[in-house]
Amino acid sequence: MITTNNTELAERCRVIRNHGTRRNDGEHQGLDYGYTCDMPSTNYRMSELHAVLGVYQNKNLGEFLYRRNEIADLYNDRIGHIDWLEIPYKDDMIYQTYWQYIVKITDGRDRTEVLLELLNEYNIPTANAYQPLCHQQEIYSGFLSEHGFKKSEDFITKIFSLPMYVELEDEQVNYICDCIEKL
Repeated sequence: MITTNNTELAERCRVIRNHGTRRNDGEHQGLDYGYTCDMPSTNYRMSELHAVLGVYQNKNLGEFLYRRNEIADLYNDRIGHIDWLEIPYKDDMIYQTYWQYIVKITDGRDRTEVLLELLNEYNIPTANAYQPLCHQQEIYSGFLSEHGFKKSEDFITKIFSLPMYVELEDEQVNYICDCIEKL
């Protein structure tokens, strides 16, 4: 535990405890604009309560993964036919954890407009997964290729994550899919 009356030190400690990152502000309230990594760090947020909860939840890990795969299968079945959207690759030899369910826009439409419509019209939150990219983080500026990262920078503007959590009900997944079909 750290206590201080120094606001600059307190903010630095908050950044250090959370992988050295801080949440980015963005143009549109309600959209996730990712994190900026200010310094190398790790996750210092776990408490004893979290450890006990983790041990308990670990007993349910198989059930949680099974449910996440059920949700992903439902997404795949419902939106796999949409021509402007690419769903995650699936192979029968791989059992996914589906920490996120990331889809890719393939027809050139603007991702921010799609995400704003899902949020504002249908109340569906999404996330801009993995943005900003590693090479856009200041701490890595001394390690970058002189050739740039054009393909990565283009790719990141086309992907986003749909809601994915164990408590997500089939009706909710179907609602999300219905709304995506309307787009």
